[in-house]
Amino acid sequence: MTLLAMNGILGFWEEHKAKNVIEFLKQKMALKARILRNGEWKIISAKDLVPGDIIGLRMGNIVPADVKLIDGDYLMIDESALTC
Repeated sequence: MTLLAMNGILGFWEEHKAKNVIEFLKQKMALKARILRNGEWKIISAKDLVPGDIIGLRMGNIVPADVKLIDGDYLMIDESALTC
C-alpha cells in the first residue's frame, strides 16, 4: 500500500513538472517577428503575421512562420522544435 501511495505521489509530481515545462516552452515560443511593412521595419507578435509580410531573419532567430526565402545564399533550419 505504501508503494502504491508513493507511486501516486511521484506520478503527480512528475505531471506537475511536465506541465510547468510545457508552459515555459509555450512562453518561449510566443515569438516576436521583425517584419517590413509599409517600408519600415517593425517588431510585432508572430500571431499578427499576414501573408505578404517580409520577415527579417538573422543567425540564431526562431522562424516565426512558414517563409519563402527571397534573398540570401541559403538557409539552414533546426526543425527539432517541430517534432513534439
